Amino acid sequence: MSGGNHRRLLDIRLKPGNDNRCADCNAEEPEWASYSIGVFLCATCCGIHRSLGTHISKTKGIKLDNWDDEQVAAMDELGNASAAKKYLVSVPPCYRRPDKNTPAVLKEQWIKAKYERLEFQNPERQLYLMDEKSGYLMKRGRDDGKFLSRRFELRGRENLLMYYTKEGAKSPKAKLPVDKLNCCFVPSKIGNLNGMQISYPDQRGHTRNIYVFSSDGKVSICHDLVC
Repeated sequence: MSGGNHRRLLDIRLKPGNDNRCADCNAEEPEWASYSIGVFLCATCCGIHRSLGTHISKTKGIKLDNWDDEQVAAMDELGNASAAKKYLVSVPPCYRRPDKNTPAVLKEQWIKAKYERLEFQNPERQLYLMDEKSGYLMKRGRDDGKFLSRRFELRGRENLLMYYTKEGAKSPKAKLPVDKLNCCFVPSKIGNLNGMQISYPDQRGHTRNIYVFSSDGKVSICHDLVC
């Protein structure tokens, strides 16, 4: 790559809309790019792009690889903000956008949904929002630590996870905004292979935790929340 093209890429990376950030996880000073899509990428996200295949994303290192004038011009014309307008038309409020600290497996889910399945261009492909999901999970009591069966409802379009403490109750015990939840599997902490910790901020900004598990591992709410 000529020194001129190298300098051009570094300048393009700093332009408003690119902001020296990875287009998929917002990591600073991305060293890679997809010249077919026109976005700058960190090393982790670039690796995921490569796994998609060159029919979807063609990547290069900003400093390591040779760039021709046409490829640099494509990066200048497109860029992170332009790609976001194309690929992020309709992102559900419950779909958590990754940041630089997000585990790679969740970055992969985001990137595949964004560029491979084109879910955010085509809301009809967001099958996880088509129906409400409900099921019973064993929830640990806050005071006595005992696990009791509780009904949970996941409503994607309303961005809500709700649970009930009494059978037949019309009002839930709690309504939790899905986009504020942090969910992870914690089998060792709960003593169950399907154990999950759901963390969320309360009204005072303090972090609260709910511990649940599915007795047979088949309640899809758990997996939907993590993925």
